[in-house]
Amino acid sequence: MEKTSTKRLAKNTMMMYIRMGITMISSLITARVLLDALGVEDYGLYNAVSGIVVLINFLNNALTLTSQRYFSYALGEGDKQKLQDVFNATSIIYLVVAVLLIIIGETIGLWFLNFKMVFPEGKITLANFVFQFSLLITALNIMRTPFSSIFIASERLDFFATSSIVESVLHLGFVFLLLVVPLNPSFIYIVFQTTLSLFMLLWFVWYFNHYYSDSIRFSKVKNKDIYKELTSFSGWGIFGSIAVIGFQQGVNILLNLFFGVTINAAFGIANRISAMVNQFFTGFQTAANPQITKAQAAGDVVEQQNLIIRTSKISYLLLMFVGVIVIYNIEYILKIWLNNVPEHTASLCSLMIVGAMIDALSAPLYVTIFATGKIKWYQITISFVLLLNIVFSYIAFLFGANVEACIYIRISLFIISYIVRLLFVKAYTNVKVDVILKEVIMPLTVITLIVGLVLYSVWFVKNSLVRFLLLTPLLVVFMVCIMYMLGLKNTEKQAIKLIIKQRVLKNK
Repeated sequence: MEKTSTKRLAKNTMMMYIRMGITMISSLITARVLLDALGVEDYGLYNAVSGIVVLINFLNNALTLTSQRYFSYALGEGDKQKLQDVFNATSIIYLVVAVLLIIIGETIGLWFLNFKMVFPEGKITLANFVFQFSLLITALNIMRTPFSSIFIASERLDFFATSSIVESVLHLGFVFLLLVVPLNPSFIYIVFQTTLSLFMLLWFVWYFNHYYSDSIRFSKVKNKDIYKELTSFSGWGIFGSIAVIGFQQGVNILLNLFFGVTINAAFGIANRISAMVNQFFTGFQTAANPQITKAQAAGDVVEQQNLIIRTSKISYLLLMFVGVIVIYNIEYILKIWLNNVPEHTASLCSLMIVGAMIDALSAPLYVTIFATGKIKWYQITISFVLLLNIVFSYIAFLFGANVEACIYIRISLFIISYIVRLLFVKAYTNVKVDVILKEVIMPLTVITLIVGLVLYSVWFVKNSLVRFLLLTPLLVVFMVCIMYMLGLKNTEKQAIKLIIKQRVLKNK
């Protein structure tokens, strides 16, 4: 069982990292071209307006993990009828969610945009135009979610990865058109985005009909109780979804209210870089999630615990490896990447990466909790913790705190959230939390302290080029050595040595 799951995990992880590499390059180029084409004000406007749309998209976010959980459970149990019922039920529910999103957006969202948000003079028409198309894009993406959920749950990540690559390349092509199309770039960009979202939805539908028609078909739901089960489960998920979105986008809106669209531009760029760094662990995590859920469904506690430990440790180390390199060279990276770097971008980006490193540890824990189906008190508790980010950030800004204060608050709450999740895993599963602390937290803490001290000792070098060309390679070698020695168990080291030996013999 472990050998098979490890092989499958490795294959799917490889596909996700190929996807990551291509989408990362595309994202870097896209951000540069967009910032040049739109300017700092319009780029910040896009981030501020999209923040409202994402904020009201909590229903979709609540259902995403729900659908993946039920798909993975049905697949783990081998119940084809339940799988079909879940898919058709979720498809209908997502359609309702898309309609509700548009209703909320055209009422509350539109009021907030026009009467509460802060935009430069003459930009309100553009803001409304972007808002309307952003609503349509989000609705189209909501309709895509049941398809992507079944692809992930069935571990068909080759198509998922390929689709993301196609989407990134097309998006990049659209962005370059901004430089040659003799129209207002701000208006034409959002139209391009809408066209792309529609194309990707149709692409997902075609693939589903082509490859899943024998096992899953669009039909009436035979077990009507599945609606109640799904909505009940996702109902509690809404608490967590609201909290996560508020945690992320609520602060973006606060930044607009207190500092204006220029800071929204800095926040948007920092979010983009942090998201790219995050991809170094999300690809691996996406591949691992279905296996964690299936292990729970099968009652295989040993496999589930091994997956949690392995996923937590590898996710953190991957993110730290890339994150430290980016943080150390962030000013140089921004300088060669962007012509016009908004103020506070470097500091926001560095702090976001630190927060992402801590949050990476939580991912396998909340997947495990969702797999149990016992999410009521978990969602209530974690939602309360995460929503404190908006409260504390608002208070901090009200008393004159700088922009970075909101990220310091975010990091603190990430730590608290991890502790809360550990407690729920201990309460709801047979997974041994003390083993997680021993095999994950202790070695990772030691590694982090050592790397942090080394990073601090070479921070005094001000020449960015010397940092990048000389000290960064030395830092890479050091991190690889320390992670190998302290981050891996003997069995994991032996597995790596075996792979290297096989590669050497194969080349000979």
